[in-house]
Amino acid sequence: YLDTNYWGFRFPQRRSPFDLRAISQRWLRNLAWDYLAAQLDDPGHPRTQGPLEQVRRSVVCLSAYLADCEPGGGADPSSLSESTAREFVADLKRCVSNGEPVRGVFNVSGEPSIATATTSSLTLGALRRVMRWAMESGAAADVGLPREFVVAIPAGGAMSFKNPRPFTDPALRALSDPANVALLDGMDPNDIGLADIWSIQVRCGRRIGEVVQLRLDCVGEHLGRTWLWVDMT
Repeated sequence: YLDTNYWGFRFPQRRSPFDLRAISQRWLRNLAWDYLAAQLDDPGHPRTQGPLEQVRRSVVCLSAYLADCEPGGGADPSSLSESTAREFVADLKRCVSNGEPVRGVFNVSGEPSIATATTSSLTLGALRRVMRWAMESGAAADVGLPREFVVAIPAGGAMSFKNPRPFTDPALRALSDPANVALLDGMDPNDIGLADIWSIQVRCGRRIGEVVQLRLDCVGEHLGRTWLWVDMT
């Protein structure tokens, strides 16, 4: 396990430590731990859990592949080669093409994580960072991991994102209709502000987290108009 409490902080929205037990090869598990620890030691460490969790998931994927497909389950790092890295990449791309689960990786719900072009890009990108760090820091040489394997892990490549389609005018009118907003308010017995959250979201189109986490004094009414105060980065 790797617990950020040791470094004196917690990431927002995360209470649990990073569980590395799914990495079955001891050398690879130690390598992942050392890399994550080095990132947390850095004064410019990630502000959210996402980059570190992606590293954990990516190394778990590589570990599962080695356990399933390599002689000895990948327990001996010196036996890995350039062809090992290329075959791992080919296996990951095959999973994407066939819509199969990523090896060894599960979602929070416990369901297998289905491989997509995006997850493939993120996985390869994170693995490349770990392996290049291992080579540059000397950690790869310490465990006998060949340079040929390290440099054969490709970059993940640019990810393509599709902008969401805006609401049609009829849909927007229905979603912002006062009568429908009042119905939503009636479904909020604890008065946590569901109607207010939705109204702000429809009018401003901000990220939902930015709206949900607004402080009470950031929303108000003045001269008959509703006002929203936010800090722009």
